[in-house]
Amino acid sequence: MRYFIYYPPTKSTRSIDVGENICVEEILQLAQHEFGLQVNSRGRSEASIVLSYNGFDLKPKWSLADLNIPSGAIIRCIFKEKKAPNLYIHCEFNKQVLKLFDSAIKIDSPISLIRKKISDRIGLPLSTFCLETYHGKKRLFDQMVLMNYDVKIHDHLSLKVWKGYEKFISSCIRGYAEHYSHDDLTRYYQIQVALHIAAFYGKIHIEKSLKQSNVFCIHQGHMELASSVMQHGARSDRPVGEHPSRQWSFEAITNTLPEALKCPIHIAVERGHVKMVDLFVRHSILCTQIRDPTTDYLPYRLALSCSVKAKTKEEKQCFNEIYFYLHDKQYNLKIPLNANGDYVNSLLTSTTGASAIHHASANHFDVSLPFYCRIIR
Repeated sequence: MRYFIYYPPTKSTRSIDVGENICVEEILQLAQHEFGLQVNSRGRSEASIVLSYNGFDLKPKWSLADLNIPSGAIIRCIFKEKKAPNLYIHCEFNKQVLKLFDSAIKIDSPISLIRKKISDRIGLPLSTFCLETYHGKKRLFDQMVLMNYDVKIHDHLSLKVWKGYEKFISSCIRGYAEHYSHDDLTRYYQIQVALHIAAFYGKIHIEKSLKQSNVFCIHQGHMELASSVMQHGARSDRPVGEHPSRQWSFEAITNTLPEALKCPIHIAVERGHVKMVDLFVRHSILCTQIRDPTTDYLPYRLALSCSVKAKTKEEKQCFNEIYFYLHDKQYNLKIPLNANGDYVNSLLTSTTGASAIHHASANHFDVSLPFYCRIIR
């Protein structure tokens, strides 16, 4: 089969004869040889060469036979150049490269800022990973800045999770959890990590049935993961915390990165996951009274703040839905309390609060959600 490769910058065309089942990648190599093209990605930009047919870029692994491109067709060879990321993060747990585009990243940026931005992008709790230099494998500490390690803009860094957690974290991101540790402290840490990741992604997977092509099956995904780990004792109103082997360092981390104190409820609100927030509230109403560590907002105020900053109509609608849902719980929900003396004494530590309850009714009375949470705490 004969194709004509057109290179716009020089307005030249070359003909190539290839077999039927050749891949795009092989034709691209021939085109680069014919036109003497080389790709040098360095500094502030990334360069690439792609083949395009009828306005669509052809993926390297595609076969021309499968694409039904007829013999004699003209395929364009295009040189593309785009801005390079500020940093390349090589995630060793899933062998993928995360590209960070952020003008706030400079050579004097603290490592804590880089880690926070990574956590905001891929949903990993801050206590689960660290950064290392790409070649020297030198650990980067939060209090230091990039230039302390001779790291420049557009450089590469490695992201490492706790040893043995690679499969566990990868599975949580996909919506299910691998087996948990037999150690109680480690298991609790793992289920909190799983709940944090579930709150970040909050997806419901919809897949087409294998038997009937027109029937779709709904798989709860991260919703199911969240429900499962909460049944094992995970709490949406508690932060992930530090790994059991590093409990001693958690206070130092939170001083540098208060975001480490974020609870799954805060993550779900900030991500606009309405169903996940509802799941958390139904499991424990206490999560509505936990303040965000960076803004000091209760979840309903946090949702309102996110709504104001929303960039799209869909995002604003999600945040508004969460706000009205949590606002209704905050101010309109009335919780009946039994005023039996033994019951009250077992819940209240304040004698003033106890007398207030007895004055209200001989049997029971309704209290607001904030007051109820103060009682049971």
